[in-house]
Amino acid sequence: MTEKKKGPRILRALHVLGVFSGFLFVYPLCYLAWFLNGEPSDAKALLALAGAAVCGFAGAGLRLLFERKRHTGMFSELVLLLFALLCAAGAFVLAGGEPLPGLLVALACLAACIIGERLVLLPYDAVTSRTYLLTGIGIYAGCAVLMYLAERLTALSGGGYLSLAALLFVFLAIHEAAANQAQIDFLMQRRGHRMDQLPNRIRRYNLTLVVLILAVILCGLLFYQQIGAALGFLLETLRQLVSLVFRFLAFLYSLIPQSEETEEEIPATEQGDFPFAGEETQTANTDWVTFLLIAGFIALIVWKRHAIAEAIRSAAGALLARLHSLFTVRRRTREEAEEDGYYDEVEELARESGGFRLFAPSAARLWKREWNALRKTPDSTEKLRQSYALLARGLTLLGVRTEPCDTPAELLRRAERALSGSETETAFSGYERVRYDDRDASAEELGAMQSLLAAVARQLSGKNTRKAGV
Repeated sequence: MTEKKKGPRILRALHVLGVFSGFLFVYPLCYLAWFLNGEPSDAKALLALAGAAVCGFAGAGLRLLFERKRHTGMFSELVLLLFALLCAAGAFVLAGGEPLPGLLVALACLAACIIGERLVLLPYDAVTSRTYLLTGIGIYAGCAVLMYLAERLTALSGGGYLSLAALLFVFLAIHEAAANQAQIDFLMQRRGHRMDQLPNRIRRYNLTLVVLILAVILCGLLFYQQIGAALGFLLETLRQLVSLVFRFLAFLYSLIPQSEETEEEIPATEQGDFPFAGEETQTANTDWVTFLLIAGFIALIVWKRHAIAEAIRSAAGALLARLHSLFTVRRRTREEAEEDGYYDEVEELARESGGFRLFAPSAARLWKREWNALRKTPDSTEKLRQSYALLARGLTLLGVRTEPCDTPAELLRRAERALSGSETETAFSGYERVRYDDRDASAEELGAMQSLLAAVARQLSGKNTRKAGV
């Protein structure tokens, strides 16, 4: 019993967070209330936002109460408007009763009441729309621009953007979490599955993944200086190690006896002195160390050219495959379908679209080609499965309305209205035993299915002949 409630509990929590994200629209008003007054304060702005959120949730609760009592007339609207005005008046008094910051705080509470009682009636995925997202970003961006212009053109100063950035990040986080769950619901509806067939662990896994990604981004934004310092320390340590190795190689090279000509060209280094990383590097040594680094890098590229080319080819292929998968529908294999549960090939065959050809054959002719190829295959259970999918496509070509989520029994009723013959019941009952009982197809069932396919082919031929006669 507890497991079944986890999925809806996640959606209810996202619904509450979605309503709260609507209240975040009014935070720029709360901040500007004290910024324009010459006393910018993040604490007071957040306190005003908390008051606006309380007013908004109160308005949402009042709207739900009216909906449950079925009071949806003019009386309920007047009561909600009066409640919003009372909340705004109370906020004005609590903010000091002065035009600034009182009026802006009152306006924020009034807007929060209206937003709350509107959003509470919408589904949780209402906050995933592009308009909603751009509206939130535009409000915060407009507030930042207004603060920047006020600081440049007037004597106002001291405003910070940290609280605006933090609450905008919270707004985006709620939007992404709701959009992730809404995408799962969309895919379930597109595949024709019932929502109670969705395992709850899929929702929890996706939500956890989104939260972890957002946490990593937040850590990067908050601790970017420390992260940059740590990376700089590691790179500097690596550079010193490389320099130490090459200086040690130079010391070993100086121990090799040199000829007179070489000694005249290259000044001899003092024997027995071991240069450490802390000593100053001479200009000549720096030049040939850089040359050795470049030469070693080129030699490494030449040595590993095949591995590097294969890595680049693999990365480019993976990128192209990823871009291709964004615009195509992947065909599921039978093993994946059996693991996921109920699945019929009707959906994928109906959604499949071929490439453009100038003189492409008609859909009926392509169907007949597939049927002729299927007839030549030996009798087997797989042949019955393919015949069922081909029959569903043939019924669609005859004008019979089929749905991707049709069960064999539903498709049987549609086929009986379009085809005549006693083989229909035999063919579909055989497919049901093969599909659900995991039994082998008999010769009688295969023959009945082929008879139905032949009837579809005859009707398609007659349909094309009538079109040609017309």
